Amino acid sequence: ATSVGAEGLEVTPGKDILIAGDVQQFVERVEFLMRSTEAPASLGTAGRRLVLEKYDWRKCLSGLEDLYGRLLGSAAA
Repeated sequence: ATSVGAEGLEVTPGKDILIAGDVQQFVERVEFLMRSTEAPASLGTAGRRLVLEKYDWRKCLSGLEDLYGRLLGSAAA
């Protein structure tokens, strides 16, 4: 990802994401992935785990559903 694209995400560079700040770094990260036999699978597994733990739609929207429930509950009273 670009450094801008990863802003605000709870990621760990090198563990669940690779971040590049410019074109040269992006090329280096892609080349690294193309040469590595383990990094793509490792990053993919860790990235998927992170998404399911922190960014799954059900988890992201549960707070919003609670808010709507409270608002609708108070409006109905």
